[in-house]
Amino acid sequence: MTIIKKISISELKNELQGEALKTFRTIARRNKVKELEKLLEELYPDEADIKIINDLLSSESKFIYEKLSIPVKTITITSEIK
Repeated sequence: MTIIKKISISELKNELQGEALKTFRTIARRNKVKELEKLLEELYPDEADIKIINDLLSSESKFIYEKLSIPVKTITITSEIK
Protein backbone atom coordinates (compact mmCIF):
# COMPACT_ATOMS: atom_id res chain seq x y z
CA MET A 1 0.00 0.00 0.00
CA THR A 2 1.25 3.48 -0.84
CA ILE A 3 0.20 6.51 1.16
CA ILE A 4 0.58 9.87 -0.53
CA LYS A 5 0.78 13.04 1.49
CA LYS A 6 0.46 16.24 -0.47
CA ILE A 7 2.18 19.24 1.05
CA SER A 8 2.52 22.86 0.08
CA ILE A 9 5.85 24.46 -0.68
CA SER A 10 5.72 26.29 2.67
CA GLU A 11 5.34 22.95 4.49
CA LEU A 12 8.28 21.47 2.61
CA LYS A 13 10.85 22.80 5.09
CA ASN A 14 9.30 20.61 7.80
CA GLU A 15 10.03 17.51 5.72
CA LEU A 16 13.62 18.29 4.66
CA GLN A 17 16.79 17.10 6.36
CA GLY A 18 20.46 18.09 6.51
CA GLU A 19 21.91 19.88 3.51
CA ALA A 20 18.52 20.00 1.81
CA LEU A 21 17.12 22.04 4.69
CA LYS A 22 20.14 24.33 4.55
CA THR A 23 19.59 24.84 0.80
CA PHE A 24 15.88 25.54 1.36
CA ARG A 25 16.67 28.12 4.05
CA THR A 26 19.09 29.89 1.69
CA ILE A 27 16.38 29.97 -0.97
CA ALA A 28 13.85 31.32 1.54
CA ARG A 29 16.25 34.04 2.72
CA ARG A 30 16.57 35.15 -0.90
CA ASN A 31 12.75 35.22 -1.29
CA LYS A 32 12.89 32.59 -4.04
CA VAL A 33 10.51 29.97 -2.63
CA LYS A 34 7.87 30.57 -5.34
CA GLU A 35 10.57 30.21 -7.98
CA LEU A 36 11.67 26.95 -6.36
CA GLU A 37 8.10 25.71 -6.50
CA LYS A 38 7.92 26.49 -10.24
CA LEU A 39 11.27 24.76 -10.84
CA LEU A 40 10.14 21.64 -8.98
CA GLU A 41 6.94 21.58 -11.04
CA GLU A 42 9.04 21.78 -14.23
CA LEU A 43 11.42 19.04 -13.10
CA TYR A 44 8.68 16.77 -11.75
CA PRO A 45 5.42 17.59 -13.59
CA ASP A 46 3.53 14.59 -12.24
CA GLU A 47 4.77 14.30 -8.67
CA ALA A 48 7.88 13.66 -6.62
CA ASP A 49 8.30 12.12 -3.22
CA ILE A 50 10.14 13.88 -0.43
CA LYS A 51 13.21 11.67 -0.82
CA ILE A 52 13.69 12.83 -4.41
CA ILE A 53 13.29 16.49 -3.45
CA ASN A 54 15.55 16.07 -0.41
CA ASP A 55 18.23 14.44 -2.58
CA LEU A 56 17.94 17.17 -5.22
CA LEU A 57 18.24 20.03 -2.73
CA SER A 58 21.15 18.40 -0.90
CA SER A 59 23.24 17.09 -3.79
CA GLU A 60 22.38 19.60 -6.52
CA SER A 61 22.29 22.87 -4.59
CA LYS A 62 24.60 24.61 -7.07
CA PHE A 63 22.27 23.69 -9.95
CA ILE A 64 19.25 24.92 -7.95
CA TYR A 65 20.98 28.20 -7.04
CA GLU A 66 21.93 28.79 -10.67
CA LYS A 67 18.37 28.13 -11.86
CA LEU A 68 17.02 30.55 -9.23
CA SER A 69 19.69 33.20 -9.94
CA ILE A 70 21.18 32.93 -6.46
CA PRO A 71 24.90 33.73 -6.42
CA VAL A 72 27.04 30.76 -5.46
CA LYS A 73 30.01 31.44 -3.24
CA THR A 74 33.12 29.75 -4.46
CA ILE A 75 36.32 29.27 -2.56
CA THR A 76 39.59 29.17 -4.40
CA ILE A 77 42.27 27.17 -2.70
CA THR A 78 45.78 27.71 -3.85
CA SER A 79 48.87 25.99 -2.64
CA GLU A 80 52.48 26.61 -3.25
CA ILE A 81 54.56 23.59 -4.16
CA LYS A 82 58.23 23.84 -3.27
